[in-house]
Amino acid sequence: ITSIKIINDSLLQITVDSLNTFYLRKNYLEKQNIIFDVEEELSQEEFEDCINAGLTFTVEKKAMEYLEKNEHSRFLLKNKLLKKEYSNFAIEKALDFLESKRYLDDSRYAMAFLRNRSITHYEGRNRLMTELLQRGVDKKIASLQIDKFFEEKDENENAKKALEKLKRNGKKEDKIIACLE
Repeated sequence: ITSIKIINDSLLQITVDSLNTFYLRKNYLEKQNIIFDVEEELSQEEFEDCINAGLTFTVEKKAMEYLEKNEHSRFLLKNKLLKKEYSNFAIEKALDFLESKRYLDDSRYAMAFLRNRSITHYEGRNRLMTELLQRGVDKKIASLQIDKFFEEKDENENAKKALEKLKRNGKKEDKIIACLE
């Protein structure tokens, strides 16, 4: 390590040589007692811990890029990050941090999903619950958010619009009944 720059209470910029610089969040370290000093040589184990913390910070930054564009459930965000071939360990640690800071919040995601979905779809509680569960939202969270959603939106009016849309699309009675259940 040729230089260490403290960015804030939890973030460090580590320069290994003129070409290699990385960032790490201290709470991503397994060993919390590492002494960062350019005069002190890190053990191989401490150095690997720093590299892993740096990789976890990279996952955090990628997750934040996705969250800046729109809300995600933890499940969906984890799947996106796994497709980028980040390690499960780094993903879990980064997502735990983002949840602790409320940048990632399944309740907020669920409500955003319900509001967006209601623009073009007229669906009942069962269908909306299925959709949220498929996106990895916990059943209790989904149920609570669906209840809040229908406090704002008239459920009967929603069902009438669904019926009108199904009739407009030429659905037969048996299909309409199946869709509205």
